[in-house]
Amino acid sequence: MKQAAVYGELADINYLYMKLKTKLFMVTVMIAAVTASVLSAGFTAPVYSSSLNLAVTDSIAEAGGFFFQTSDDEELVRASIVTEAAAVTPGGTLLAGIRLQMEDGWYVYWKNPGDSGIPTSVSWNLPEGYTAGDLMWPWPGIFYTDSFISYGYKEEVVLFTELKAPDDAETGSEVALSASVTWLVCKDICIPGRAELTGNVRVTENRPAVVSEKRELFDTYRERLPVTVPGLEATATDDAGTIVLHLKHDGLKNADVNNLVFYCSEEGIVESGAEQYFEVTDYGLRIVLRKSAFINTDITKVNGVLYNAGGWGGNGMKAISVTAVRSDN
Repeated sequence: MKQAAVYGELADINYLYMKLKTKLFMVTVMIAAVTASVLSAGFTAPVYSSSLNLAVTDSIAEAGGFFFQTSDDEELVRASIVTEAAAVTPGGTLLAGIRLQMEDGWYVYWKNPGDSGIPTSVSWNLPEGYTAGDLMWPWPGIFYTDSFISYGYKEEVVLFTELKAPDDAETGSEVALSASVTWLVCKDICIPGRAELTGNVRVTENRPAVVSEKRELFDTYRERLPVTVPGLEATATDDAGTIVLHLKHDGLKNADVNNLVFYCSEEGIVESGAEQYFEVTDYGLRIVLRKSAFINTDITKVNGVLYNAGGWGGNGMKAISVTAVRSDN
């Protein structure tokens, strides 16, 4: 038994070593790419540009149409700005998104990349008075590489942001939008990339209609956003290398535990590659997670997404947002 315990400890040490080595490699790749770009020597991180031109003429604006250009189809990642409507009203909001389209088999990372990888980053650059809300992340997929698990997106993803215009926005004017986007795209190898995206929207007095060409795209990714469940109570306990979440809600009592996955939103709190344990209880759901070996302090709260492949109820909802506050009980 003692020998088996020693082998188990060695296996854990080797796993942690490989995970740390992978993280350091990813960071080194990004630093090397940025440095090379600055020095204009050696490898340069790919730079993709995209221009989105909304309401180019009055007739196009009235029809709610727009033109846009994206980077070459042969690139591994095509990045573009998309907006749900062709204009915004003074003091109003506009749902915008960064659309990433990946070549077959390649993927980019979620806000918590898991055991390896680097999160996709979006920084909006807006005129004075305009603001951008937090990024809205659709639930991710899971990618397995050797003994590691990563979270991210294949084929395509749209990362939404709600843009808000100031109350004194001038009706009839055009507003320049821009966003800086960075990512790490992986398949057999990983390649860092970045894009400087630009676009324009018009300010109109009346609320504009949804652009018909983008309705399906926006509906698809809106349905993949985690939802907040009214009345859900969530607490977390931290003990002996495990984090236990207690989710209290009657709607969780009929869950098939074989369909469940919990995605922790923050990196380095739980072990992504460790087995997760789910138990239906009289109050809802109990989730046992393995605490990350890289965190040496007590947790105060755990944010994440609870995904149910079978869906929650009959409304198509598959992912719910969870914020579990630490409880000593």
